[in-house]
Amino acid sequence: MERTIVQINTENWNCKIPIIINLSSKYTTQLQKPFRPLFMSVPRSSYLYFDKEKIFTHFEPVLKELEINNKNFYLQFNSEPVKWNTPIGVFFDMVCKSTNLPEKMPMSLQINFEKPPKKFIEFENETELYNYFASTFKESCFLLAKSATITQKITENIMANIWNGLKNLSFDEYKRSIQPLEINYKEQSSLAIRILLNKKCIQKTTKPVNQETEELLTLLDIFKDLDLIKEEKLVPMTYLIQGITPDPNTPLAFLSASFSHPDGFLYLIITTLN
Repeated sequence: MERTIVQINTENWNCKIPIIINLSSKYTTQLQKPFRPLFMSVPRSSYLYFDKEKIFTHFEPVLKELEINNKNFYLQFNSEPVKWNTPIGVFFDMVCKSTNLPEKMPMSLQINFEKPPKKFIEFENETELYNYFASTFKESCFLLAKSATITQKITENIMANIWNGLKNLSFDEYKRSIQPLEINYKEQSSLAIRILLNKKCIQKTTKPVNQETEELLTLLDIFKDLDLIKEEKLVPMTYLIQGITPDPNTPLAFLSASFSHPDGFLYLIITTLN
């Protein structure tokens, strides 16, 4: 039986990624005895920032032993920092699944109690992350509607309800919250897509239909625009949307309606293989 778009949306919201957080090796040699890692199951569509206090509380005893008077910390996968403003599923697809290496689960992260690297967006509190999310959501709405009319409908109350739906991981609450905006991803004049091509972000706005042929645009059209088709074949690469690899002939309108993240953007992660 075919799944509806709502069913697919719900599955995306319910999907979780197992992670393990260990102390960075720079700290382990200073400890008198090993410290247990933190195991978590985190929502693919959400942000690790929501678990920041839980993570800190788990590792707080280490700070006392190491005499570190600092509540600041960041997480990293190998040498790649986990950005608080990136949906965890997008980060996971970018650093773990978008390779030709065997996928390892759980995703192993290291915690560092020091100032984050340059270009790392640090949020002093949840309000700052909320403001960032609200700005991103309004941007995607504007791109979808190609008009500021829809953003003018987004009251503070509506935005707060959308945020609560995300925090509570309730797709039903989120869906109810956006209903006044009359967002219909199946009937948008354009699509809001963020492409991470070899980790470089490319924001793309495209129409769902070819204006000349009136045919639905597909992933293949995106690959053509990015010059990823040579001699009528895809260049060696992996590509992922919400952790899966759709058929290249899948219409972009369907992907946008089914697999967009709560911020309104469809994330396409592409890694070319040399």
